Amino acid sequence: MPIVIASSFADPADIAAYKKAIAEGKSEKEALALGDNGIGCWGDDTTSERRPMCALPPEDGNRTRSKLRGMECWQRKKSRRRLMRLQE
Repeated sequence: MPIVIASSFADPADIAAYKKAIAEGKSEKEALALGDNGIGCWGDDTTSERRPMCALPPEDGNRTRSKLRGMECWQRKKSRRRLMRLQE
């Protein structure tokens, strides 16, 4: 099983920064440099705090990324493990 470093999704501050940038007239690209729109690469809502999910860094899966959508992943932190789904 490959081991990669997963990233966190947009937190409320990231979403607020993105929305503020859009409201100020910045382009989508500029707004994404400042925050996050909360939409994953497959169009999934990545803002939920109820569903454990993770993201695969682009460099770790561009070729097979579409086949990985929804794959179950385990997060390990010290002695705790949590089941998540790959959503981006």
